[in-house]
Formats: sequence, C-alpha cells, structure tokens
Amino acid sequence: MKNRIFLSVLVLMSLLIPKNGFAQSKEGTRAKESGKVMMIINYVKDESKIEYEKFMNEIFFDLLSKSKNPLTKEKYQKTRWLKPSAQNEDKTWTYAFVMDPLVENGDYGILPLFQERFSKEESEKLLEKYASFLAGPPDVHTLVQSKY
Repeated sequence: MKNRIFLSVLVLMSLLIPKNGFAQSKEGTRAKESGKVMMIINYVKDESKIEYEKFMNEIFFDLLSKSKNPLTKEKYQKTRWLKPSAQNEDKTWTYAFVMDPLVENGDYGILPLFQERFSKEESEKLLEKYASFLAGPPDVHTLVQSKY
C-alpha cells in the first residue's frame, strides 16, 4: 500500500515539475487591449540552423535568464521564442520572438544584452556571429492587442 501511494505521488510530481528547470513562467504574460506586442521573425540559413540554436541556448538565453538588470528580467519573462515546425521552401528556417506585452522603455537590441557580460569588442563579434546565421534582415512588427 505504501509503495502504491509513493508511486502515485512520484507520478503526480513528475507531471507538475517543468521539463526545463530554467524555463520562465509564461502565465499571465499577455498584453491587455490596446497594449503593444512585438514580433521579430528571423529566417535562418539551412547550414546555420544547428549552430544558431546552440548560440541561442548557450549565449542569448543564458544572458537573458541570468541578467541582474530588472528591465532585462522583465523582458525575458514576457518573451517567447518559437522554433520552426518545418523547413521553408527556400531551405531557410523561420524562428520568431513574441514580446507579449512589449516592455515599455525596454531596449530589445541584442548588442546591449551582450554588453551586460562582454566587452564592447566581444559583444560586436557576437553580434556579427548572430547576423551570420540569418538569411536576411529580420521582419519586425509592432502590433496592438485587439479586444479579442
């Protein structure tokens, strides 16, 4: 009987514990009506897909998640990163950032984020590396939340 209860509790806990211990909570992070939302769509070169994802996980999101800057922490909590479900016809891969809601006075530039931890020169090299993964400039859209 004790083993059955223990097993039940263990199964329940495994369902409640997030798969990624560092995942930010997304509960309640939706813009209110008339609030601003930003979408940044990046098209990543086919040959850069693996390195791009590694860069995003090991550098970009590591910086965001460990930032001491309160504004950066807030931006991290309100940003989602979407990965492609399939390759595009032109062999690129589409990734998207959704900032919902957009943090007022938040600088969404990548260079200032890099400069929180790295020197100006190192940050510029990281920015060049990031840009080298992209097939072209990102599509940036600032939208307004409807009442729906």
